[in-house]
Order: sequence, then C-alpha cells, then structure tokens
Amino acid sequence: MIFHAVSIAAVFVDQATQTPVVVQCTPSAGQDPLWSRLFLAALPSAFALVVAWMVFRWNRRGDQRRWVLENKKTEWKELLTFASAIEQFMPSVAVGSELTKTVHDPLVREHLRDMTRSVLKPTFISEAKAGAIYDSLVKVQIVNEEAKAHIEDYGSNASLADKLGKPRPLQAAKNVQLELISIWREIRRYATEDLELKQPERWWKVLQRRPVKALRSQAAEISDTPQGKV
Repeated sequence: MIFHAVSIAAVFVDQATQTPVVVQCTPSAGQDPLWSRLFLAALPSAFALVVAWMVFRWNRRGDQRRWVLENKKTEWKELLTFASAIEQFMPSVAVGSELTKTVHDPLVREHLRDMTRSVLKPTFISEAKAGAIYDSLVKVQIVNEEAKAHIEDYGSNASLADKLGKPRPLQAAKNVQLELISIWREIRRYATEDLELKQPERWWKVLQRRPVKALRSQAAEISDTPQGKV
C-alpha cells in the first residue's frame, strides 16, 4: 500500500516537472505601457533642463552684449574727448587773427596726430565708422596745410594772392574751423548710433499721428469735390 502511494506521488511529481509554468505578463487593459509611464515621469525634468539651457544662453548673450557695449563706450569716450578738445585751440566764436594764428599753432597739429592715432586703435568700433573718421581727420590736416599756405601767400604778396583767387587768411582759417566742427558732429552721431542712445519713437505717438493724417486726407478729398469747391 505504501509502495503504491509512493509510486502515485512519483508520477505526479514527474508530470508537474514536465508541465511548463506560464506567467502572464500582458498588462491589463486599464494599465499604461511601461515606456509611456517612464516618458511621462521624465517629461518635467526634460522640460526643466530645456528651460535652464535657454536661460543660460540668454544670460550669456546678455553678458556678452553688455561687455561689448562697455568697451564701445570707452573707445567712443576717448574719441569724443579728442574732438571736444579742439574747442580749446580753435573756439567756435573765435574771429580774426585768433583763427589765423591757430592754423600755425604746432599744438593743433600735434593734437590732430594724436587723434588720428586714437582712431586706429579701437577694436569694438566698426571698421567703417573708424575709417570714415580717419578720412575726415586726414582731410582736415590737408585743409589746415592749405590754409597755412594761403595765409603765407597773402603775407608775402597780397595783391598777387588776390589776383590768383586764393582764399583770404580769415576765410582759409574758417575752412579749417568748419572741418573741425564737422568731425565733432560726425563722431557724436556715430557714437549715438553705435551706443543706441537714440530712443525709438513711442508706439502711441505713431498712433496719435495716424488719425490726424487720415483727417487731413479726407479734408483734401472733400475740398477737391465740386461740392467742396467755392
């Protein structure tokens, strides 16, 4: 009897070992796939990384722009200082012999040379603006040398110089003065443009002008019609 029970148990165990055990891994219908849950879990972190990267780029560009702007201010300040110092040598209200003496003043020539060297140094001012200022400085030095020659010609032989149609000493000196004033205005205008100091027009001012223009155009149309003509 015991032998029979043991044999039956052995047969049962043998069948149990031969029968494969199948584990159901298929998710239920109400449960999302694993990849979908992982994606949703990682989405806030990915979004935060993108935002942090964009903020970093914006801050970096802002810092670089401020750095360039500060260096531009330094370079333009030096050029404006040179340009305004011309007033010490040749005042805008100077007349007569004061102007003609300034043309021969060696300090003026030295100042213009220093100013020319200063224009060649800038790194952050554009090449086009620096080149235009350099050309203007070369021109004013040429005009100054021509003025010296005209003044000397009138000093040696005024009648001959007048017959040849050369500018009189005062006019020759004023030509130099005008060139210097032109350089000052040019440097100031370039600096204003480069440093963005000129404020853009406000949008509400533009809107305020539009109705006025519309009323003017309507009034002009009415005046052109037969009823509007008197």
